[in-house]
Order: sequence, then C-alpha cells, then structure tokens
Amino acid sequence: QVPTVDPSLAARFVQAGIHRVGDLLRSAPESLGAAMRADENLVYYLQCVAELMTATPMLRPFDARVLVGCGITRSHMLRDLEPSQLVDRVDTFLRSGSGQELLRTAKPFEVNRIR
Repeated sequence: QVPTVDPSLAARFVQAGIHRVGDLLRSAPESLGAAMRADENLVYYLQCVAELMTATPMLRPFDARVLVGCGITRSHMLRDLEPSQLVDRVDTFLRSGSGQELLRTAKPFEVNRIR
C-alpha cells in the first residue's frame, strides 16, 4: 500500500517530537523510525514527499508521491530533468505494478489530470 499520513501516523509523529515539516526533514530516518516504531523506509519516503512539496510550488501531494515512485526523491533531481525525460519516467512508473497501486489510491480528479 502507498503510504500517506493518516491520523494514527500523525499522532506518532507528534509523540516522536515532530511538529512541523522542518522537524521531519531534519530527522534521521533511522532514529525517527525507531522513535515512532515505524519502518525507516516509510519515514524516508515521507521525507522525500515533504521535501518535494516544500521545494516545488503548487506541487500536489499525489504528484509528489508519483515523483518519489519514479525515483525522483529530491527537488534538484526534478530540476535537472528535461520535460521529455520526466514524462517518460512518469509514464514508465505509472505502467508498473507500483504505479498501478498508486493509481488505485488516487482520487478520480487526480487520475483525470494525468490522462
């Protein structure tokens, strides 16, 4: 399943001392994962989504999740891509099993923006 921050996970962030996005971005995934009793890979994934969203104006959460799924985990990686390269990567990802799983979690308007 594609991770998102639900109320339960948000409460665990707060219990671990994470109150703002900056707190999340400054935390080491290993230690934050241990403090939250969560997989460090989940923490890293959420850090990547948060970094992209804070560095890229008007980027929507679903779009950030697609980019991370494509292996674009930092804003500089997105800036360095030619538009055609980005389209190719997104297309390849969305056709994959992981991409299909992400699409199943999307709201209809999010899917319609891709088509």
